[in-house]
Amino acid sequence: MWTSTIKLKQYIDTPMHLIFQGIVKSVIEFSFLFLTHYKKKQIFKTNVSDTMQQLKMLQCSFCRIENFSSNANATVAGWIAEHYVALSRCFVHIMSNVTDIVDVQDNITMVYFQLMMQSTMCLVYHIMTPIKMHISTIENYIKVLLQSVHHFEEYSNIFATNAPFMWYSRGNFLSLLNLPDQIKQFGSIRLYWKGSCERHTQYVKPLMTNMRNTPTYLAKQFHTLQQANMIDHMMDVVSNNDQYVHKYARYNNMKIYSDVATIFEIIKESEVFICSYDNREHNCDRTQLFCVVKVINHSYHKVSLQCNDDKGIYNNGQWYTDVTPQKLNVSDPTSKISTTEFKHLTNVIAIPLIQNIDTDIPLYAFVTETWLCRSCNGNMCLPNIASELIIKLNLI
Repeated sequence: MWTSTIKLKQYIDTPMHLIFQGIVKSVIEFSFLFLTHYKKKQIFKTNVSDTMQQLKMLQCSFCRIENFSSNANATVAGWIAEHYVALSRCFVHIMSNVTDIVDVQDNITMVYFQLMMQSTMCLVYHIMTPIKMHISTIENYIKVLLQSVHHFEEYSNIFATNAPFMWYSRGNFLSLLNLPDQIKQFGSIRLYWKGSCERHTQYVKPLMTNMRNTPTYLAKQFHTLQQANMIDHMMDVVSNNDQYVHKYARYNNMKIYSDVATIFEIIKESEVFICSYDNREHNCDRTQLFCVVKVINHSYHKVSLQCNDDKGIYNNGQWYTDVTPQKLNVSDPTSKISTTEFKHLTNVIAIPLIQNIDTDIPLYAFVTETWLCRSCNGNMCLPNIASELIIKLNLI
């Protein structure tokens, strides 16, 4: 396909369907088969429901997540690609709850389940990050993912005994092996991935079920689009008018809070929230996170977040830490931030640890819009397979 006369731009959906509606969706299905086998499916849905709903209510443009279906027989009913993209950003944070509620007799099954979860998130982050990645790194994560899926299926006994391996019978997994050469030849999939516009296709497609092109038929279909506000929603993405987008966009990358007390309350209740950091500060030892507050005189100020990493823990390879908002001194000129500086901010979602049984204080992990995670040393970096999991694998 890649060397044919057909231009590559005609296949802009390929990475989207391969990675998100292909691999990520399949791993979710495997996980729910695992949960169903141990009769823990509904418990899992209940445990993660609040966090997923809070993520949804953020209306964050880079994390448009949807909750799992409440239907007992369904999981991702009605999901489109952007929902899988959003879950991929916090994949381990959500799906790792499986390890807390499923009790397997043999440790090896859970080891490969954890490896499947972590390698899925690591692979997605490494191919979606704007940071230039070495092809061998992506290739290694692909091999780790395929190995984990193979052994998880081998030891979990959740599939039919005589059936072929699911990862082998589904083309998306084998197609991953072509991804390194594709990236080497054509560059990062970010260069030709158009997932931000795919959401509109999902809603327009049902209206165009045939090839009719008469004026009356098309007028009727466009009227339906207008009634559903689809044209306005498309303009949120394609319009170059910043003022128009700011006024009418339903989703935003950043959150502006009304006061510091609101931030304190959110963290006290262990709820999801959005913060930011200045991406111009490259030489700092630690990334300084802050929330933006709009005060009475319509000026904007930064409320610094103190991450108490001495109280933090690793959970399935993700670092969770205690967070304390600092008091705001409006008279301090260093706390003030102008709207023109917003373009220099990288926005971050703070995700609380689900079912926090290790400590009585809320702990948070941080994921950025640029596909990075916060580490224990305070820097933003790409996720890796947890070292304790690697040790367990070496003992098998």
